[in-house]
Amino acid sequence: MRIFRYVKFLPFVAILIALILFGANLKNISFEQLVHFSPDNYLLAVLFFMGIYALKSVSVIFPLVAIYLAAGVVFPTPWAIVINFLGLAVCTTLPYLLGKICGQEAVSTLLGRFKKAKRLEEISMQNGVLVSYLLRVVSILPGDIVSMFLGAYGIRYPSYAIGSILGLTPIMVPATMMGSSITDPFSLRFLLSFLAMIAISLVSSLLCNRYMRKKKEDKR
Repeated sequence: MRIFRYVKFLPFVAILIALILFGANLKNISFEQLVHFSPDNYLLAVLFFMGIYALKSVSVIFPLVAIYLAAGVVFPTPWAIVINFLGLAVCTTLPYLLGKICGQEAVSTLLGRFKKAKRLEEISMQNGVLVSYLLRVVSILPGDIVSMFLGAYGIRYPSYAIGSILGLTPIMVPATMMGSSITDPFSLRFLLSFLAMIAISLVSSLLCNRYMRKKKEDKR
């Protein structure tokens, strides 16, 4: 029975092995490299990006924005946005399922390594869509860890998926549009996309921090 108690930690061991094997290369990867290695065939390129998103789901050091930009370069803008939406579904679902399988005990052990993890306790879990959205917009912890946390603590998947995608979309769309005009960084499209991404990040963070402070004050 004691052996079965430790089985739940096996997925974390798999993540650790993946990070050891790929981490050194992933932390220095750029969107140019993603574009370079992407196949010329569109179908194969889609599969390539889904694989990259799946790899991102087990690596806290892999930059999402690099994938957004690369997709914007490789695909026409409307298709790049659709592919990034599909990729985000893959990227957020895998760690969510991992957290659900491992359970609260295993995830709590992992969260103990992060100083900011205590802030998760301040957030009400009653509204799954809202809490998933907030944790995507406000950078308390890496997104992969947040996904495992929400999976382990019983947030329903439909609510989790909707909130997560809504929280990631405001950055993903302008970043993808930036990728489509990356060869002309002084173009109006590139500059507007860049400014939109910065403005959305700042406004979302301010509003969400204000909401969390208000909730904290209401509890007192």
